[in-house]
Amino acid sequence: MNQAWAYLKLGGVLVLLTALVGVGLLLGYWLLGEVERSEVMTPAPAVRQADGALVLARQPIAKAGKPVHALPAASVEERRIQLHVRPETRPTEAAFALDCLCDPVQVDVSLVRDAEGGQRVVASSPDGEVLAGLDMPLTPMRLSAPPSTWAAGLSWSPRQRVAGIWLERDIGRLRLGAELLAQDSRLDPRLRAGWTW
Repeated sequence: MNQAWAYLKLGGVLVLLTALVGVGLLLGYWLLGEVERSEVMTPAPAVRQADGALVLARQPIAKAGKPVHALPAASVEERRIQLHVRPETRPTEAAFALDCLCDPVQVDVSLVRDAEGGQRVVASSPDGEVLAGLDMPLTPMRLSAPPSTWAAGLSWSPRQRVAGIWLERDIGRLRLGAELLAQDSRLDPRLRAGWTW
């Protein structure tokens, strides 16, 4: 009897320690784990650089209107850029002609995310036709695989000789599951709920 009581107390202590460690890990991950962060998009003024290039002014808006040009199918507009360019004056070939004085040209550019998660650039101009352009990705984007939200499998308890099947679904950090065990010629259904980290 004393030996059974000792095993029972030891089992209770192990269960309590396991629960405390699990809660500690869960709280630690929740408080210190990786959290998705959004880009900080505060307004910023335009800055003219020494080489004449212009760091564009940044003006975040809560809800953008319709794009000025058509976007590729299944793409999402991530950034909208508008440029005003004054062409340089250049001498013409006519004998007594003055330099060509051209009006500033507006160019509208959209950075879009395509259906595969990559990025593309769309450009147009209300002042004329965009003749050519070049999008040069310098750093490859890390495309993550879509998360798997379903899982299924078989379970087996060698000690009790019980087999079963299970199905789980992740909804955010919540994991819901169901298990069906074949125990002593009867089916024993179980429901599960847990937390992912």
